[in-house]
Amino acid sequence: GTMPRAVPIELNINGLNLRGRMRAVGDTLEMESHPQANNPEVSDQFLSIMDRAVEDGSWGDSKFLLRFKRTFHRQAALVSWLRAGYLAAFAALGYRYIIRESLAVVREQISSPEAEIIYIFSMTTADAPSGERRILLISEPRWMDSVCVQMGRHMVFLPPVRRCDGFYARFEKEVRQHSEAGDISGKVVPWPSRPTYLLDQS
Repeated sequence: GTMPRAVPIELNINGLNLRGRMRAVGDTLEMESHPQANNPEVSDQFLSIMDRAVEDGSWGDSKFLLRFKRTFHRQAALVSWLRAGYLAAFAALGYRYIIRESLAVVREQISSPEAEIIYIFSMTTADAPSGERRILLISEPRWMDSVCVQMGRHMVFLPPVRRCDGFYARFEKEVRQHSEAGDISGKVVPWPSRPTYLLDQS
């Protein structure tokens, strides 16, 4: 009852591998093969083995190996944090910030989560409380001049409020040159519990 969604698997019986998906339905496990991922001849042999096991009652002596296939995609997971940071910055700062040309590449990255369009846009801090939420307009050190959205230990960096072309190219270069950020200072923007659009009001 803990697999309501079908998950990708690979099942091996007598040296034959069959790729498919499995899910829990009540007290049973259901598996379906993936036609595009299997050789039709292998699928037919696999079914023949299973049919014979049912007909002659040899299931008790049968052995099988079941592997669950990993589907985690690191880049897509990182981009999910970028998307969350982008939405938080939009809610806090408003349209005057979010529609800027410097954020077009962010929208492009969010729309293609498995592509590596922006190479460095986030960092992690191991000792941050998981429930911490902050938006920082970083001014020092100068090379980190940005809008930083912190969500627990994840920190997402967006282009600064001031006009800034080519932000991520420079940011990547600076990150590779600095082993640590040192002391960070700037202005804290209240975390939005609703849209505040602060820059639109000025």
